[in-house]
Parts: sequence; structure tokens; C-alpha cells
Amino acid sequence: MNNVRTPRKTSQLRAGEELLERNPYRAPCHRGVGYLGPDELRFERNVSNKYRIPMLRTLLCITLLFHISLVQTSKEKVGLLYRKGEPYEAAWRNLISHAEENFNLTILTREYGEALLEKVEACCQLISEGVSVMISSASSLDTAVHADVVSPLHIPLVSVSATDPYLRTSDRDYLIRLSPPDNYQGRAIHDLMEHFSWKEISILASSDSYGMNGIVELQNSINKHQGHTVKHTLFFELGKDGPIVSYHLKELKASLAKVILLHCGSDYVRDILKEAHTVGLMGVGYVWIITEASVSQPASLLYNGSYVSYYEGLIGLRAAVTKTDSYKKFKDSYLTSSNKTSADDLTIYSLLMYDAFGLASSVLKSIGSPKQPNLSCFSENKWTQGMEVLESFFSAEFNGVVGKINFTSSGVSRRIVYDIVNFKDDNFQTVGSWHNSSLINIYGKFTFLGGTHQVPSYIANDLEGVHLKLGALAEGPFMYELTGNCEGNSCWIGMCDDLIQRLAEDLGFTYDYVKPPDGHWGGYNPVTKRWNGLINELIEERIDMVPLPLSTSSARKEVIDFGYPFMDAAIQAIVKAESGTNNPWFFLSPFDKTVFAALLMVNFIVAMLIGIMSKISPMGIHGARLHAMKLCTCRSCDMLRSETGANILRKRSNSTGCLVDKEEDKSSQETSLYNSIWMVGTGLVGKNTRLLPYSMSGRFLLFSWWFFMLIIMSVYTANLTAFMTLSNLGVQIDDVQNLLGQTKYEWGVIGNRNPETLLLTNKNKVYSQIAQNGVALGSLEEALEKLRNGSFVFIDEGPILRHHLKDDCDMFPIGNEFQSFEYSFGLPKGSPYKNLVDKYLLEYREKGLIDFYWSKWSAKKALCDQKVGNDVVLDMKMLGGAFYILGAGVCLSLLIVTGEILYSTVADYMRYPGITFYRALKSRLDLRREYLIPQASKIGGTISRIGMNIGSVRNSLVQLS
Repeated sequence: MNNVRTPRKTSQLRAGEELLERNPYRAPCHRGVGYLGPDELRFERNVSNKYRIPMLRTLLCITLLFHISLVQTSKEKVGLLYRKGEPYEAAWRNLISHAEENFNLTILTREYGEALLEKVEACCQLISEGVSVMISSASSLDTAVHADVVSPLHIPLVSVSATDPYLRTSDRDYLIRLSPPDNYQGRAIHDLMEHFSWKEISILASSDSYGMNGIVELQNSINKHQGHTVKHTLFFELGKDGPIVSYHLKELKASLAKVILLHCGSDYVRDILKEAHTVGLMGVGYVWIITEASVSQPASLLYNGSYVSYYEGLIGLRAAVTKTDSYKKFKDSYLTSSNKTSADDLTIYSLLMYDAFGLASSVLKSIGSPKQPNLSCFSENKWTQGMEVLESFFSAEFNGVVGKINFTSSGVSRRIVYDIVNFKDDNFQTVGSWHNSSLINIYGKFTFLGGTHQVPSYIANDLEGVHLKLGALAEGPFMYELTGNCEGNSCWIGMCDDLIQRLAEDLGFTYDYVKPPDGHWGGYNPVTKRWNGLINELIEERIDMVPLPLSTSSARKEVIDFGYPFMDAAIQAIVKAESGTNNPWFFLSPFDKTVFAALLMVNFIVAMLIGIMSKISPMGIHGARLHAMKLCTCRSCDMLRSETGANILRKRSNSTGCLVDKEEDKSSQETSLYNSIWMVGTGLVGKNTRLLPYSMSGRFLLFSWWFFMLIIMSVYTANLTAFMTLSNLGVQIDDVQNLLGQTKYEWGVIGNRNPETLLLTNKNKVYSQIAQNGVALGSLEEALEKLRNGSFVFIDEGPILRHHLKDDCDMFPIGNEFQSFEYSFGLPKGSPYKNLVDKYLLEYREKGLIDFYWSKWSAKKALCDQKVGNDVVLDMKMLGGAFYILGAGVCLSLLIVTGEILYSTVADYMRYPGITFYRALKSRLDLRREYLIPQASKIGGTISRIGMNIGSVRNSLVQLS
């Protein structure tokens, strides 16, 4: 057997072998020739003469190999790293061939797998083969690994597709990027949101550094602009079988997210969109925006070579291609050489990779073909010319097929232009652009998911497909729980159930009622600092909504959200009234004591005025008689009766006869002060007398008094009837705060309800003491039972009390309502359903639907709706109008009597020749003065004697005591 020794293959030798395989003149070289190295030549001889090669042919082969080796060493070496399974690998091989031919390069390629060791080994192999520049077509994560390997050796790394904005660090200072970082993409997405007036966006991103870092700038842009918010930011893990997104997609569905940004590597987008379609997130009304990593490699979205229908309407961004003449020539050349009819595989990343080869060639030539590095991953040395090459990259300006390429001092391409694309007709079509200087420009028509052209709203318009868990407790008339032959939701009826059924019909959701484990509404325990009941269920997000009359309060507002208030309410205290027979003076209850005192006083005043007017009025019996006695005889009176011009005495002549001669006969008809008191006093009890004043002034004053008493008696009778009918005369508390100062009544509130919380947290310490010192009640049923037993004050929400006590006519509120609040549905903090529920509740309230449901379930209006307190007892403020009317009557009466005196004066002036008007008036007034002064002295004396008698009686009582 022949022993064969295989020589060590050097990188130069392997390059020569590759060229030999492509060289048409390789036929003279037999495969028996060994590997030709730079300093040795070994032959592998075959012992068989059949395969012996003549010396001439061997020498020819050696000469050819040496020539090829010289050609190879004149080309610059550039390395290319890419991942196994790259969908565009075939296209890239064609591009590599073009680049080697056009740019005089030797391009060495290495592919790697998922393992970190493979990524490192691929870099190390290229380093050991002496590449001057390394190009990576990998993701940001893979590029980070490559940069960590090559940067310490000062070998430049050009990244085609890495866009992580935080990828380049001080340890990766030899990294150069052709694609714009994602911070620019974030700004472009924000401008796209503004263009479509989308105020909210939800983000679904991978939990790796690429996913998390890429959305930072978008969040920063949104935070800088008021009115735009990131509704959700969800990061998914990467499992062995793909992305783990089921829970996140369900959360997006439940949260009513409509505009969703997907930011992750292209390997995961297809699977995520498939699952999103399964859960119903890819239909009409939804918007999905995918980022450059996916849009730039659309082949990653293919299923068996085809695109699925639910991609129609996707929106994305990708780095733009400036389609110059250079691009068109390159495209034609590529199609011709590859025998293709379509340039679909010439993606932006493919074109950038081709330009990366051209850029590397240009840079290396600009510094005179630097010496190839002789390094390995374990070398402590660095490439001495690496810094020079890196600086040449920074200062380079290269016109590639995608356009002009140049860089900032941090190695980022200055070319920052995005195409805004829309997936329709089985490909991504450009509909706009974004430039970091000119910003957004939309010039095409968008198709959105589901094939619609109408711009979707960022706010959900319905809850189709959503199933809600609703908290429930029995509290009539809002909700009743039935027992017996019922199941599930059919066991609940009431006003709020009607509202939920209407909401479910309008919004399209389904629901189940869930009772809290402890059966409480929700109170705060200051010791444990925890809530219980329905409030705690909302805090823990075990239920989606409480469609019950939850009382709003600041304490609850801190831990839950309230929907639009559908009813106003306040706290009320209720007590059962005692029998009116316990109060022997109940008939005095309708009026305040000041009213009774005022009635007695005005009764005396009106009586006195009527008596005085009857004396001084010339139209009254006494006034006419007094005038006749002083100024005329019976004969003159008889003569006066026969005169047609005599009107005053003439009208009285048939009944009075001669006033002077028959004065004694008419004394019984005289309206004296004594008779006036009885005449007016009968009005106090609604009666009248046959004795009436003759004068117009007296009669008008009496009419005013009767009208005044008609008002007073009507009000008194009505109020007394109410007191006697409602039997609330035994209630002796007129304000809730007075509960602390008495022992007759107990009081209490139900624990773990809003009234208790409001009282305990009230700034008025009296209310907090009422809550602390009251009887602890466990349920509404217990509270109503104690209330109906009497001598107990129950404090709770007004609407609840009015409903449950509408048939108890012996129940009355104490004082006025206090601590106003509103009834609202409760939702967890940040609930996605709040806006929709609020919208419809507001609409229902405006249309009167809530009032209709309330009337339906609260039955009749309460028949006993009287209040107890000072506002029931009528005082002078409430009856002042009646006294004003009486005062006006007195003033008019005084004017009338003045007119009567003037009229009589005129009659005297015309009747008696030679008398002047002044004398006639003085005569009339003197007569009144002569009468009034004695009468006033008489009245004064009477009052004085009465006062003296009262004083004597008081002194006697003092001595006896």
C-alpha cells in the first residue's frame, strides 16, 4: 500500500484551488498533484504507472499555479457573515460574483447557526484568513457578537441591516452601519400616527435588546407631544419553537387596541401575524405597522412561496432606494446574468450588501491596498492599519446603487430616508416617504386590513368578540337576585341589568355575572390598608366591570376608575315618627310662636283702627251724628233731607231719622272700640258679625282683615292637616348632627359601604363621630328592620332609602340630604372599556333611557314625602306676604278716611253760604280732635290700670313663692 502524506492547506492555497476549479486551463494538472504552498511543493505519487504524470506536464501545472497565486494576492480580501437559511442566499451569491468581478475583490463567506459559538467561530475563521474588512448581513443581535470579536483587533465591521440605536459603544468602535438606526424609524412612526390622527398605539416587541432598544425613541417622541400615548408596551419571549405571544395577543384583544406596532426580527413576524389572525386581530378596524427588519426582507413572510390574504393592508417602513441610473444599469445587468425576469430578490439589504463591497473596495484602494492583517481571535496584537482604514470609511463618499453613501463620526450613514409601504396585491408598495429633514410625505392611497380604504379609528367602536365578567350584588331596584328555577345571568334582574342588556346589544359583547366572595360592596380597612368586596375584585382585575350604583368617592377613585355617572345621590338619615298624641299642644305646631304673637297684635291694631275710623269718619253713624249735634238742629236736618243735593245725610235719613233727636236709639248700632274688637276677633276663627262699619274706610279695612285671615286660616288648616295625617309630630330631631347630643334614638350605618366611608373621612369631625359611635349594621335588611321597629335612625344613600321605604308612610328624613355624590359603574384602573361605556351611558342619559328604567323598577313615587324640621313650622319669613297685604289695606283705609273728611268739607263749604273751605275743614277736624283726645286719654288710662293690675299680681306671686 502506498503511504500518502497530506500537506497543510494554507488560506492562499485554498484560494488557489478555488480559482483552479474555475480556470479553463486546469486540464494539464492532474489530481495527483499535491497542494502548492508558498515555500514548499509536495507531490503525491501514484505507484501505478497507469497514473504517472510526465515531468513536462507537471512543470506546466506548477507554473500555472504560481501565476494564479500571484493574481490572487493582488486582490483585497473582504469577509461576509450571514446566517444559515438566509432566504436571499441565492441572490447574494450572484451579487458576490458581481462584486468580485466589478470591484476586484476576494470575498470570503462564512455562515453560522443559532449558537453563540458558531457566530464567534465564523468571525475567527475570516480573521485567520486575513480579511481587511468584514461585512455582516445579520440582525442587530448577531452584529453585536461580531463587533465584540473584531473591534478589539481593529478590523472594521460594516453592518448592512443592524438598526439597534444603542448597538455602537466604545467597545464596538470599529462598527460602521449602512442602515439608519431605529431611533429615526421611531420618529417616522410617530409622524405616521399624526398623519392619520392616531392618538394611541400599542407596541408588541421582542424581549431582546433589539426589540427593547428600538422602541425607546418612539416612546420619547410620543412623550414629547401631548395627546399621543403608548397604550401598551408588551415584550414577548423567544421560545424553542418560536415567539411566545399568545397571552400578549389576547391582552391586546381584550384591551381594545386598534393600532399595533410589531417590532422584532424578521424571523418571528410571520408566526406572530398568523396567531394574531387566529385571535381576530387582523380584521377590519385594526392597524398593524411592521418595522424595517421585516419589510426589507419580505421573503420571510412567505408560506410555501406565497403570501397569505390577511397581509393585505399591512403598513411598514424600510430604508429607501434612490433609483438612479446606476441602479437601473445594475438591475439590468443582474437580471441578464442571473437569467431572471423579476428583481424581487434585490431587496434593500441585498443592494446595501452589494454597495458595502464597493465601499470597502473604494476605501482599501484609497489608502494604497494596505497590508493584509495576520491575526487570529487569540492574538494580542491589533491590525496596525485598522485605524487608518476606519477613518477612511468615515471620510468616504461613495455613489452606490442605492444612492450616495457617507457617514457621521460615529459610523452611522447620513442617508436617512424611509419608504412608507403598504402591502397590497401581494407585495409591499411604496405610498409615501419620510426623510429626517423633510419628514413625512404621503402620496399614495392606503389599503387597510380587511381591504377597506377608510382610515380606522384608534378608538374601538364596539366590543365584538369580547366576553366580560361583571360584578353583581342584590340591591333593589338596581339589581335583584332570583332564586329557584334560574341559571346564570337569568337569575339577575333590575334596572342595571336592563342597562347591561342594552349595552351588550349596542356594543356586541357577552358577559357573566360574578358575586364577590365576601358579599360586600367595597370598604376600606385602615388597619390592613386593603379594600374588600367588589372594589377589591376590580383592583385585582378579577372582574371587568361593576354595573351597579357604585358611589363615587375620592378614596375609591384612587384605586379604580368610575364610568360616566348615570344618577345623582346623597346621604340621608331616616327615622320612624312617633304618634302625634304624645304632644298635647300639637295644634300649635303649624305656626311658629312669633306668628301667633303677631296675629294677636295685629288683631288689636285693626280693631282699634276700625273703631277710631267709625268715630272720625263723616260717613259713619257716629261721625255724622257728632257733626249734627255741633252744627245743626233737627229742623235743619229735616230740611237737608229734602234737598236733592244732600247726598251723605240723605242716604242715611230713612234709617236714622233725625240724628240729633234719635241719638239714643242708635247707640246699639255704634261701632265702638269694644264692638270693633269683637267684630275683628271673629275673623280669627273664620266667623263674621252682623255689626258692620258704615263708613267706606272702615269697611275696606275690615275687608282687608278678612282677606288676611283667609290666607292665615288656609295655611294653618293645611299645615295642621299634614301634621295630623302624617303623624310625624313625635320626631324631635331636625338635623343629623344633633344625634350626638341626645339619648332617645340609636343610629347606625351599614359597614363596608360608601356612606360609612364618606362619614369617616369627612372633615367635619361630627360626622366621623356619628359613624364611629353608631350601631354596626351588617346588611340592608337588618338596617330596615331596626328602622321599622322605631327609635332608630338609619343613615344611608337617599335613592336606596326612598325606594325601600316608599310604602312606609311613618318614615321621614331628618334634615336635608348631605354629602352629595354620583352613581357610576366601576372599572379597573386604565380599563380599555371605559371610553365606550361612557359614550353609551351619556347617550342613554341624554335620551331619557335611564330615567325610563328607573321609573320602571322604582314603581310609584313615594306618597309620604314630607320633611321634618324647622322648614315645616311656618314662621314670619314664610307668612310675611300675608302681613304685607294687611298693612297695605290699613294704608288704603287711612287714605279713604282722609278722602271722606275732605269730601265732607267740600260739602259743608257748598252748603253753608259765607263759610270758607278752611273754616269748614277746621270745623271738621276740631270735632275729631275733641273726640279723639278724651278717647285716647280713656284708652291710656285703661291700659295703665291693666298694667298696674298685672304688676300687683306678679308681686303677689313673688311673695307667695
